[in-house]
Amino acid sequence: MNHARKPARYELKPGYGVPESGIYDVIHDRCQSQVIQAVFVAGEPLPECRFCGSKVRFQLRQPMPHISEDRDFQL
Repeated sequence: MNHARKPARYELKPGYGVPESGIYDVIHDRCQSQVIQAVFVAGEPLPECRFCGSKVRFQLRQPMPHISEDRDFQL
């Protein structure tokens, strides 16, 4: 289980729009989910955890633009 909490720098809550595309740490509230990192695209709403619901939090670990955000690959 993922019980470790990092010092709060900038934690995002479910329902918030993703401010920047990239890899996010997923910080659960004492639940059995094994998801500890996920990729999100800017503007997407952050999801709730199916185990700890709206108590899950997200922190940007590594900014990484999605290919759809790169002008060289836009139609």
